[in-house]
Amino acid sequence: MLNGAHRRFASTQSGLAAIEFALILPVMVLLFIGAVQFTDYALCEQKVVKLASTAADLVTQGDVHDADTMTNVWQALNAVVYPYTPGGIKIVVSGLQYSNATRDKVSWGVASGGASPRAARSLMAVPDGISLPNTSTTGDILVVAEVTYAYKPLFGGFVMPKTVTIISTYYAAPRSRPAT
Repeated sequence: MLNGAHRRFASTQSGLAAIEFALILPVMVLLFIGAVQFTDYALCEQKVVKLASTAADLVTQGDVHDADTMTNVWQALNAVVYPYTPGGIKIVVSGLQYSNATRDKVSWGVASGGASPRAARSLMAVPDGISLPNTSTTGDILVVAEVTYAYKPLFGGFVMPKTVTIISTYYAAPRSRPAT
């Protein structure tokens, strides 16, 4: 009798698919959430890089960096970051003049999003091949846009940390004349 019951139990497969599905479902959900999360992070990182390049590009188009002009720039940059919230964005834009072979001097600086602008006449290291030539008479300016974004994942703390800081720096030369 025990042998017959054992054989019947071993040959029964009525709930096997449900049990397999219940074992695999958490892994499938985790993979799906991870794929969605990392795709969203990659898209946000691309937006931050685009934001830095757009900030530098907009600033290099003119030579005035007063509050009214920069307010228009900041508003335009908020549109670039859409659909991500602009609340976590800190932008620092600086104009550099040649100082020596390894560092350039900050000529002016502006910032938004609670960031602090770089102090005038402070030195800033720039990567090799990007620095201005030693032309103290032309007043050449190199515009540097630094963007920091506090990315909050869709499923914060589940697959990724609750906040990930994304940083991008972009260097650009003025288009027409030196900035002041």
